[in-house]
Amino acid sequence: MKKIVVFGAGGMIGSALTNELNKNYDIIGVSRNPGKKLENCAETIDKPAALELIHSGVHGIANLAGASIAGSKWTDSYKKILTSSRVDFTGEISEAINRCENKPEFFLNASAVGYYGNSTENKDESSAPGRGFLAELTAEWEKAALLARESTRVILPRIGMVLSQTGGALEKMLLPYKFFIGGPLGSGRQFISWIHISDLIKSMIFAIENSDFRGVYNACSPNPENMKIFSRTLAEVLGRPNLFPVPEFVLKLLLGESATIVIEGQKAIPEKLNQYGFEFEYPGLKEALRNLLD
Repeated sequence: MKKIVVFGAGGMIGSALTNELNKNYDIIGVSRNPGKKLENCAETIDKPAALELIHSGVHGIANLAGASIAGSKWTDSYKKILTSSRVDFTGEISEAINRCENKPEFFLNASAVGYYGNSTENKDESSAPGRGFLAELTAEWEKAALLARESTRVILPRIGMVLSQTGGALEKMLLPYKFFIGGPLGSGRQFISWIHISDLIKSMIFAIENSDFRGVYNACSPNPENMKIFSRTLAEVLGRPNLFPVPEFVLKLLLGESATIVIEGQKAIPEKLNQYGFEFEYPGLKEALRNLLD
């Protein structure tokens, strides 16, 4: 079978993607610990071996690696880690693609709706980038991937908040509701561009297997919701109260500059997926949460 190299194959999104891809491809998972075989991967190798493998020729590449945006306060040192693990690392993959004789058919590189900055207006793929650290980081991340566009088909899913049973933002949001102290974060007016993990993986495979699909696309539901509605819907599905909002100043005190992830938002619309006729399995928030939490 054709080989696909997946960086970040052990993460929440990576493991879900390899679970689907391995039905039709040999998946080479890239890990810092290649001695421990990754689930759903035919082989587990380290980064240098992966770059060498790309040079020798593979069918495709998916890069989902990168330090967690919410993994720490955005100190100067952590910002350098975020930049290195995204921009610099993606640049290395693009360079390897450009050097190889047998070019891959595609290079899918993760991006984020944080590209648009803070906005309450609809943002499609043609919208301009926003301001702030996260928007600037995402723009540079995409530029690093696009260095390979003369050599292969580059696919850039701008991923929204991923709803999953196995980690991510939803897991963190559930905890206060379990103790009956849940509520909206910040003003409640900020929009959340969310997507069910199944629809995210489905959209990635859709993009990979459509040979004319390239460039950026908004990987999020067609129905973004503001924080007030999101938290109210979550409480309803859980059968818990939604009475204890967390003010912006508390979030800033706890998280520093990285609080912008929570108190700011984007209203991204998946215009490109709609144009290509992609069908969401979970377009509505309530049905998505019920599927994951019931």
